[in-house]
Amino acid sequence: MTHPYNSEGYARAFDDLAQPIEVPRLGTWVLQRAIPGSPRHDAAGCYPLTVLPQLGGAAADFAELRDRGLVSLVLVADAFFSAPLAALQACFDLVRPFKSHYLHDYERPFSYTRHHRYEVKRARADCEVAAARLAEHLPRWNALYGELCERHGISGLQRFSPQYFQRLCALKELCCLAAWNEGELLGMHLFVEHEGVVYSHLAAFSEPGYRLRAGYALNDAAIDHFRGRRLIDFGGGAGPTDNPDDGLTKFKRGFGNRAEAFQLCGKILDAGAYAQLAAGAAASHYFPAYRGR
Repeated sequence: MTHPYNSEGYARAFDDLAQPIEVPRLGTWVLQRAIPGSPRHDAAGCYPLTVLPQLGGAAADFAELRDRGLVSLVLVADAFFSAPLAALQACFDLVRPFKSHYLHDYERPFSYTRHHRYEVKRARADCEVAAARLAEHLPRWNALYGELCERHGISGLQRFSPQYFQRLCALKELCCLAAWNEGELLGMHLFVEHEGVVYSHLAAFSEPGYRLRAGYALNDAAIDHFRGRRLIDFGGGAGPTDNPDDGLTKFKRGFGNRAEAFQLCGKILDAGAYAQLAAGAAASHYFPAYRGR
């Protein structure tokens, strides 16, 4: 069964943001995007993860991407259904830990810390949580997500359009939980499920939602709602690397009992063009280097 993040339907959700391209031997899709300040293009995996179950034909896919004029490819490899780390390292020019995701593994013991127990108790007293259909709340969700983008300065592919969310509604593996207070929608948490693994996809809240700790109520409800699955991947903290003091990291870690490192994978497709574009870029671990200026 095709992983939802590898499906053509999901890739087409990005149609107004980038050009989806099938890489059939890798069994997935990537997104062609313009390189700022250059007539050239490169490619990135679809948000948030790319599943790479097979790598044997990667060289042919990379050659076809190069023939399309693409300079490089970057993606974050899924940790649950992708090839082993050694195979990724043999395939890509760069493979390094991106950041840790915090998992609720139903096969392991779990209990809240004192802090999270207190916050969850308060949140559940103020918030009513129920399953919802994204399609029935699209205008409100779009407003909430727009506020999130403004608050955190989100740009690029992750500044999703209303059309992206309209198409996301067609993804049968999508599940939504919503938090309410006295009839007011405080926030929603979107999840995507595949073979017992539940991925936190996106969450957004109103100002009253933050004040009433709707995120705590939704994550606690998710643990009950998905009981019987293998695990929930609540994702990682803010930024491209682990920061144990990051507030989002502390929040998500409190709902997990296990951490898993996800790998950033990069491939230089056109070495000459890459070197020219990256000339003068400050030394860093950013890939592709020319986008880290």
